Amino acid sequence: MINWYRAIVRARPQPVRQQVDVPTQILWGAGDEFLDAEMAHRSIEYCTDGELRMVDNATHWILHEEPARVVETLLDLLDSPLDSK
Repeated sequence: MINWYRAIVRARPQPVRQQVDVPTQILWGAGDEFLDAEMAHRSIEYCTDGELRMVDNATHWILHEEPARVVETLLDLLDSPLDSK
């Protein structure tokens, strides 16, 4: 895992930007001290049907700190109708 995080900050050629075309929900702990919130905003820009939810009472460990919120969000996303494209 540590090597994965190290690779994030290393200078590498940027890949061709591709869009994510499925409904996408990003939950981000507003108090995350390891990954900057700007990363969340840049990530959601790759999604054609995406939503970013910042969770005020969570940090990097959002799944452990706000498990009910994470499950509720997943269930809402899975229960929502898919667009017929």
